[in-house]
This record gives sequence, C-alpha cells and structure tokens, in this order.
Amino acid sequence: MLPSARAGADGALDEEVKKSNYFLEQFQRIEGSRVLSQWPRKHTLTKVDTTGSFDVVAKTHKRRGFFFSDELKERGIIGEFAGATRTWKLNTTA
Repeated sequence: MLPSARAGADGALDEEVKKSNYFLEQFQRIEGSRVLSQWPRKHTLTKVDTTGSFDVVAKTHKRRGFFFSDELKERGIIGEFAGATRTWKLNTTA
C-alpha cells in the first residue's frame, strides 16, 4: 500500500478515493478513454489512455494537444503535462 493511501482516523482519504473513482467512472464514459491503472482505484493517482478520444481531436485542432490543457485549466484542473493527449497520469487530489 502506498504511504499516501493510508486512511487517517477521519477517513478523509477514503472519501477522496471515492471521489476519484466517481470521476474515473465518468471519464470512462468518453468514447476512446480508458483507465490503465488497477480498477477500482485504491488511491487517487491514476494512469489513463486517451489515444482514442482527446488525441484524435488533437490531430486536427489548431492548438494540437494544448487545446486539452487549456480546457482543463479553464475548469480549475491543473498539473497535467501540457500537450499530453495520449497516455498520462492524473491525480484527483491537490
């Protein structure tokens, strides 16, 4: 078990993992997007594959992969590698 996955007395991490799994359930509804990490998640760091979704858009978008970073940033999601639209990692906690 990762040190960050140890639940505290209040179960705050357990709640964050539940939120992460909910997000990833919604994420997988996007055609061509997959979770590459173990499912369901036991911690909040996750490797995902978007070669069949966001990468397809990036091939024809004038901003290439950076359109995705722009969209995430507008929604308050930060920390992804700018231009990444294929296989990348995300963490749902700050």
